[in-house]
Amino acid sequence: VREVDDSYQIFAELPGMNKKDINVEVVDGTLTISGEKSNSDNDKNNNHYSEISYGKFNRNFNLPEDVLSDEVSAKMKDGILAIYIPKMEQVKPEIKKIAIK
Repeated sequence: VREVDDSYQIFAELPGMNKKDINVEVVDGTLTISGEKSNSDNDKNNNHYSEISYGKFNRNFNLPEDVLSDEVSAKMKDGILAIYIPKMEQVKPEIKKIAIK
Protein backbone atom coordinates (compact mmCIF):
# COMPACT_ATOMS: atom_id res chain seq x y z
CA VAL A 1 0.00 0.00 0.00
CA ARG A 2 1.36 3.38 -1.03
CA GLU A 3 0.07 6.93 -0.55
CA VAL A 4 0.84 9.67 -3.05
CA ASP A 5 -0.49 13.23 -3.26
CA ASP A 6 -3.74 12.46 -5.05
CA SER A 7 -4.38 8.75 -4.37
CA TYR A 8 -3.72 5.57 -2.46
CA GLN A 9 -2.27 2.67 -4.43
CA ILE A 10 -2.37 -1.03 -3.65
CA PHE A 11 -0.20 -3.56 -5.48
CA ALA A 12 -0.63 -7.33 -5.22
CA GLU A 13 1.49 -10.08 -6.76
CA LEU A 14 -0.79 -12.71 -8.26
CA PRO A 15 1.47 -14.84 -10.48
CA GLY A 16 -0.21 -17.24 -12.85
CA MET A 17 -3.68 -15.75 -12.35
CA ASN A 18 -6.01 -14.28 -14.95
CA LYS A 19 -7.91 -11.08 -14.23
CA LYS A 20 -11.19 -12.97 -14.74
CA ASP A 21 -10.33 -15.06 -11.63
CA ILE A 22 -9.90 -12.00 -9.41
CA ASN A 23 -12.65 -9.90 -7.80
CA VAL A 24 -12.07 -6.34 -6.55
CA GLU A 25 -14.94 -4.54 -4.82
CA VAL A 26 -15.67 -1.68 -2.41
CA VAL A 27 -18.50 -2.13 0.09
CA ASP A 28 -19.17 0.23 3.02
CA GLY A 29 -15.66 1.69 3.05
CA THR A 30 -13.87 -1.65 2.74
CA LEU A 31 -11.92 -2.68 -0.36
CA THR A 32 -11.83 -6.44 -0.88
CA ILE A 33 -9.54 -8.39 -3.21
CA SER A 34 -10.56 -12.02 -3.59
CA GLY A 35 -10.19 -14.90 -5.98
CA GLU A 36 -9.21 -18.49 -6.47
CA LYS A 37 -6.17 -20.06 -8.07
CA SER A 38 -7.06 -23.54 -9.22
CA ASN A 39 -4.73 -26.39 -10.03
CA SER A 40 -6.11 -27.77 -13.28
CA ASP A 41 -2.92 -29.78 -13.77
CA ASN A 42 -3.35 -31.75 -10.52
CA ASP A 43 -4.99 -34.87 -11.96
CA LYS A 44 -2.70 -35.15 -14.99
CA ASN A 45 0.65 -35.45 -13.21
CA ASN A 46 1.99 -37.29 -10.20
CA ASN A 47 3.64 -34.30 -8.56
CA HIS A 48 5.47 -35.23 -5.37
CA TYR A 49 6.40 -31.72 -4.35
CA SER A 50 5.26 -28.24 -5.36
CA GLU A 51 5.90 -24.75 -4.03
CA ILE A 52 3.00 -23.29 -5.99
CA SER A 53 0.04 -22.22 -3.85
CA TYR A 54 -3.52 -22.93 -4.90
CA GLY A 55 -6.88 -22.16 -3.41
CA LYS A 56 -9.09 -19.25 -2.43
CA PHE A 57 -7.78 -15.97 -1.05
CA ASN A 58 -9.34 -12.86 0.41
CA ARG A 59 -7.76 -9.58 1.57
CA ASN A 60 -9.64 -6.59 3.04
CA PHE A 61 -8.50 -2.98 3.37
CA ASN A 62 -10.40 -0.38 5.41
CA LEU A 63 -10.42 2.78 3.32
CA PRO A 64 -9.94 6.21 4.88
CA GLU A 65 -12.76 8.73 4.72
CA ASP A 66 -10.99 10.97 2.19
CA VAL A 67 -11.34 8.61 -0.82
CA LEU A 68 -13.60 8.68 -3.86
CA SER A 69 -14.79 5.06 -3.66
CA ASP A 70 -16.87 5.42 -6.85
CA GLU A 71 -13.71 6.14 -8.86
CA VAL A 72 -11.53 3.20 -7.78
CA SER A 73 -9.78 1.57 -10.75
CA ALA A 74 -7.69 -1.57 -11.19
CA LYS A 75 -5.22 -2.85 -13.80
CA MET A 76 -3.37 -6.12 -14.13
CA LYS A 77 -0.15 -6.70 -16.03
CA ASP A 78 2.45 -9.47 -15.77
CA GLY A 79 0.88 -10.94 -12.62
CA ILE A 80 0.77 -7.62 -10.74
CA LEU A 81 -2.63 -6.23 -9.75
CA ALA A 82 -2.55 -2.44 -9.31
CA ILE A 83 -5.49 -0.69 -7.63
CA TYR A 84 -5.76 3.10 -7.65
CA ILE A 85 -7.98 4.81 -5.07
CA PRO A 86 -8.30 8.56 -5.71
CA LYS A 87 -8.48 10.99 -2.80
CA MET A 88 -11.01 13.78 -2.46
CA GLU A 89 -9.65 17.18 -3.30
CA GLN A 90 -8.61 18.84 -0.08
CA VAL A 91 -10.40 22.04 0.79
CA LYS A 92 -7.77 24.66 1.43
CA PRO A 93 -8.62 27.25 4.04
CA GLU A 94 -9.34 30.71 2.72
CA ILE A 95 -6.61 33.10 3.68
CA LYS A 96 -7.67 36.69 4.26
CA LYS A 97 -4.91 39.27 4.41
CA ILE A 98 -5.35 41.87 7.10
CA ALA A 99 -3.95 45.30 6.33
CA ILE A 100 -1.91 46.87 9.10
CA LYS A 101 -2.70 50.55 9.70
